[in-house]
Amino acid sequence: NDCFDWHVGIHGILIKFNCPVTQNYFNATFLPEISKQQNWTKTQTLEALIRKSGYEGSITNTFLLDIECTRYKSSKHHMKYDEYVKMVGEDPVGGK
Repeated sequence: NDCFDWHVGIHGILIKFNCPVTQNYFNATFLPEISKQQNWTKTQTLEALIRKSGYEGSITNTFLLDIECTRYKSSKHHMKYDEYVKMVGEDPVGGK
């Protein structure tokens, strides 16, 4: 649950939190490659993600302690469209 318990470029993170003043709920996620592509530190990534959620309040160390953070990994796969159609058995755009 520690919002710093993840690795740049390896983990994606999902944050969830309530505004300490209004108790409004916020959440946002970044895929693993985002922080690496932007050349962000963990702190910069968290600040950008908090802002992405729509939260406009103050970000303090105490605030960061109350964030629920889930780390995850993802993977990418590439294939040509005709390979996809063969795999799923139909063309979602043009029918069978």
